[in-house]
Amino acid sequence: MSLGFGENKMTRRSIVVIILILAFLMVAGGYYWQSFKSPSPPTLEILRIGYLPIYPDAQFLVAYQLEWLNELKKLGVEEIKIVKFEQGVAMIQAFAAGELDVLYVGIDPVLVALEKGLPLRVVAANIMNPLALVGSKELARYYEEYGSTFLEKWREDKGRPVRIATLPKGTTPHALLSMFFEKLGYDPNNPPAEVLPMGIGAVRAALLNNEVDAAMIMEPVVTIALEKGYTIIVEGREVLPGHPGAVLAVSLDLIKKRPDIVEKLVELHIKATSMLNDDKEKAAKILSDAIGTEVLPVEIARKALNSPLSNFISNPHLIVNGTLEYQKFRVSYMGVKVTLKPSDIFETSFYDKLAGRGEKG
Repeated sequence: MSLGFGENKMTRRSIVVIILILAFLMVAGGYYWQSFKSPSPPTLEILRIGYLPIYPDAQFLVAYQLEWLNELKKLGVEEIKIVKFEQGVAMIQAFAAGELDVLYVGIDPVLVALEKGLPLRVVAANIMNPLALVGSKELARYYEEYGSTFLEKWREDKGRPVRIATLPKGTTPHALLSMFFEKLGYDPNNPPAEVLPMGIGAVRAALLNNEVDAAMIMEPVVTIALEKGYTIIVEGREVLPGHPGAVLAVSLDLIKKRPDIVEKLVELHIKATSMLNDDKEKAAKILSDAIGTEVLPVEIARKALNSPLSNFISNPHLIVNGTLEYQKFRVSYMGVKVTLKPSDIFETSFYDKLAGRGEKG
C-alpha cells in the first residue's frame, strides 16, 4: 500500500511539474514568436500636405475625397494636416519655412525651389501636356493665315495688341506662354501682345465676359471656353512636347526617414490616376464636389476628363525631358543661374518599385 501511495504521490508531483514546464514554454515561446513578427512602424506625429484646389491636382483631390489618405495612419502617421494654398509660390514659401512635408503643386514652383537649393524631389507626375492657347475664332483665323506674324498683323489691323490672359509669373501657364512667344521669334520678355496675369478664376471670368482675346490655360477652363465659342489655337505640346504640369513632390527628409510613407503616397497617386483614366464618370463627380459644383459642374468635369489635354499620368519618367527643356528656358530667358540635372529634380525609385509590381499609371 505504501508503495502504491508513494507512486501516486510522485505521479501528481510529476503532473504539476509538467504543467509548470508547459506554462513556462508557452510564455517563453510567445516572446520568441513575437521576436519574429514585424515590428510596429515608428510613429510620425504629423504629416503636413499642401495642395492647390485645381484640376491638375486631381490625384490629390480623388485620394482626399475618398479618404484614401487615412491608409497612411497604418504606417504610424498620427495626424494628417491638409493645407490649401491659392498659389504655388505661397506653398513653396511654406515649405521653405519648414511647414510642409508633401506638395501637390505645379512644376514651375518646384523648379524655383530646387534652383534655390531647397531639399525636395518630384516622386510622381500628375499630368502631361495640359496647356493650350484658347482664343476667339477670329484670332485663330489670324494665326492660321499669318502664322508667326499673327500678333503683329492683329495689332496693325485692330490698332491694339492681342490681349492674352494667363496665370501669374512663376506658374507653368505663364512660362509656356513665354515659350510660345520665343517660338514665334519674339523676345519672350517683350512680346507684341498684352499679357494679363491673373488667378485662374479671373481667367475664366475674362474669357466668359469677352474681356480678352485669348488665354494660355489648362482644363477645365479650356472646356468652359470651348463651350462659350472659343477655339484652341495652339496646344501646349506644340510649344514644348511632353511639358509637365502639376507634380507630387516630397521633402528629402521624408524620403530619408520615412520611405514607407513616400511609397504609400505614390501608390495612392497611381491608384487615383487609374480612376481618372478608367472611371471618368465617378471621377467627374469627385472633382466637381472637390472643386465646387458652381465652379466645376459635373457635366463640364466629364467633358474636361475626355479632353486631349487631360493626360493624367503618374510615371515621372514621362516628364523628365520636358522638365529639363523647361528649366533650360528658365536659364536662358528668366535670369536663372542654376542648371539642374534629372537627379536634382526627380526621385523615381518609388514609382519604379511600384511599377515593377505591376502598379502602373
